[in-house]
Amino acid sequence: MWLFHATTKNIKGNTTINTMAKSRYKVHRFSIEMNEDQDRLEQFLNGLEGEVVTIIPNVAPTFQLMGATAKVKFLLIVEKITKK
Repeated sequence: MWLFHATTKNIKGNTTINTMAKSRYKVHRFSIEMNEDQDRLEQFLNGLEGEVVTIIPNVAPTFQLMGATAKVKFLLIVEKITKK
């Protein structure tokens, strides 16, 4: 995925062009059992070479005897790749 900075207009209406900075991102899918996988998640995050931008949980509804609840099925972890 490539992200580019856009042009902006200042108060006087002049258009300024920002430098076209390119950033690369990688999305990891991490299956998880919330009660059991804390150590595994910690090892995974510490093993990443880039910067973690965000962690997005995939939450699905579940129905149990006590009523409706939700469960995290997996995490999407967005990593910003640094160029060497």
